[in-house]
Amino acid sequence: MKLFFKILYIFLFLSSLEAIEVNKNLMLDMNRTYGYYLGQNYALENIEKKYPSLKNEIFLIKNDFDLKYLKSIKDIEQFFTKNMSKKQWSDLQKMVKDGIKKQLNTNISYEESLEAIQVVKARIKGDIESPVIETLLMFNPNYQKNPIEELNDKFIQTYNSKDNPKAKGVDFSVKVPKSWKSQEANRPNIVRKFTSNNGYIIEDTFIENIMILVYDLPIEVKKLTSQDVTDVCNDIPENSVLRDCKEAILENLPAVVKRFKLNMKRLENSMNMEVVQYDVFYKNKMIIIQGQVGTMNEKISEKTLLERFEKFKPVFNYVANSLMISNLYKQRRIK
Repeated sequence: MKLFFKILYIFLFLSSLEAIEVNKNLMLDMNRTYGYYLGQNYALENIEKKYPSLKNEIFLIKNDFDLKYLKSIKDIEQFFTKNMSKKQWSDLQKMVKDGIKKQLNTNISYEESLEAIQVVKARIKGDIESPVIETLLMFNPNYQKNPIEELNDKFIQTYNSKDNPKAKGVDFSVKVPKSWKSQEANRPNIVRKFTSNNGYIIEDTFIENIMILVYDLPIEVKKLTSQDVTDVCNDIPENSVLRDCKEAILENLPAVVKRFKLNMKRLENSMNMEVVQYDVFYKNKMIIIQGQVGTMNEKISEKTLLERFEKFKPVFNYVANSLMISNLYKQRRIK
């Protein structure tokens, strides 16, 4: 089965070295999120002043919203103060507040006030437009410390491959953290690419990716022999070292899970990566879910990179375990 796998890595790892939108767009998203929060508070305070009977309900929803998102706002404020002079930060605050006051509807009716309260209740549950929700989640210190908690708190996006020609007729879905940016990939066979922190590198240190690929195989694979598993495990890119590899079952299908480290170079760029790859065999197709943690910072030690990988490993396992191939369930219903 060696011929099945050798073509994978040419495109897969180079995509991790592609340019990622950084500071300017990130600052715009943060500014919008900060204004979103202040604007909501100003609007609720205005309603409270105009309709005192709603005071208790407004207190409760403001408290519930803050319990969920205030830590993120504080983290955003800290980021601003760290990367701006005092004057720049003061000017930004004034600009945001002045802009909100100009747009504030001070003549809001009682019925509109009740509708606004319902909108905030929906926001507490995560019904917040992009990129505000992603920015709030990526700056949540709890999720920064333990990324799997974002999924445990049900901040999830579901990707479905239906109608994507790169999926080669395999209709599948996976669940990914909501704060991860979902992107089309330029490289062939990469069905979808997800990048942590909504696609930004916040401190120019680490980047985390999840890649999903589908490949045609020359034969249908129903079961892996021990030699097949050995061949798959030995098929790793140049400049890589296999850390672990084992046979597994995913979606009740034969699979192989392998762990390796990799040093990837492209022109003047160099990236050290820790990778876990889930190869799932369905009929004459191979579905690959790959989790990557990488850095271009040469000062980052292997130990530090490994620690970072271990922090994200539960996320990669969650995504792999969330794989659902709709074709399988359609076939079972037909039978």
